[in-house]
Amino acid sequence: MVKWCKELLKLFKARTGSQNKLTGQPVHEPQTSVRTGEILHLQEKMQYAYECYKQEMERKKTVESKASMFIATITFVATVLIGLSTRQILEGKFSSVFAFFLQLLLACVIFFVLRTLWYSIKTLEKRAFYYLSLNDFRDERGDDFYYKMISEFDEAICRNQPIINRKVDHMMKAQYSFKVAIGLSVVYILLLVTFLVMNELTVI
Repeated sequence: MVKWCKELLKLFKARTGSQNKLTGQPVHEPQTSVRTGEILHLQEKMQYAYECYKQEMERKKTVESKASMFIATITFVATVLIGLSTRQILEGKFSSVFAFFLQLLLACVIFFVLRTLWYSIKTLEKRAFYYLSLNDFRDERGDDFYYKMISEFDEAICRNQPIINRKVDHMMKAQYSFKVAIGLSVVYILLLVTFLVMNELTVI
């Protein structure tokens, strides 16, 4: 990004030209037709800026898709676990010590479930994003169009990148909590099934 900003600055210095040392006003040099090589160079710069802008938008979409998946999955898992454990514990099939252990483990699962939901929702929060519209592609001609579009893409990237980075941070925390919640859920289910089978065998 630093290299890109430096390249952009060079382009604008070349575009604005030099200034009069006494008045500080820009010196208007005779306009000449832009050489084909310069146009191709500007096109490459604009294409590079567009690819950077597109990658940032794709990164935002990917992060929000993962957050939505976490919400759907973890909500289903939590509902099933709470339903199973509540029924078994209330029916008194386990000793008070084991029931307390299950409740403690379930509390840990619920904690990480809530933590996953919290950071997933934070990831999906609506924020002010800078988007390009069709109007940004109008009212410019010649090489002015390329300079304007390079500037627009660069501004969009600089404005959106901090917001997307925060979304990524929230998503990483949600992903960690999701993994822990799933791991604890597996342990919980294994213990529940094991003791249910043992109780059935004891009764028989």
